[in-house]
Amino acid sequence: MVLIGDIVGDDEDAVARATSEVIRMANGKSGEGFIAVSPEARKKFWLDRSRTAAIAKHTNAFKINEDVVIPLPRMGEYTDGIERINIELSIKNKLALVEALEAFFARGNLPLGRSDDANEIPSAELLEDRVQHALTLLREIRARWRYLQDHLDTPLATAKRR
Repeated sequence: MVLIGDIVGDDEDAVARATSEVIRMANGKSGEGFIAVSPEARKKFWLDRSRTAAIAKHTNAFKINEDVVIPLPRMGEYTDGIERINIELSIKNKLALVEALEAFFARGNLPLGRSDDANEIPSAELLEDRVQHALTLLREIRARWRYLQDHLDTPLATAKRR
């Protein structure tokens, strides 16, 4: 997750304290902070921000581009909410992958054992127990991800998420 903020105000000392607090909060969550103090640094900062949309598009990343005001005492709630969205989308992608793999294995026409040389690749009959094992594992994995998806709000899931 990337959180880009522009902290402004009439009182330079208050802005510095607020900025330091944001950096402290980021550091407390294994994050990093950057303070653009000079006009050149601010220009580069906003240029980098404008590039995040292109990066997200090319990496298929999830991106929320919102200009909001978040009081510092509520910053944790905001980051938890964004993290929850990331987790929900990640689980959805994992479930889609499991479903695609199950469909692939369930078709039964694996491209294995189709060689004239019987020593080259094991026959499909020899691999059948492995296919069934793979399908069993995929069902277990799907059940685990669905359970986590359905129980994101439980205390244990919250603790693991953090």
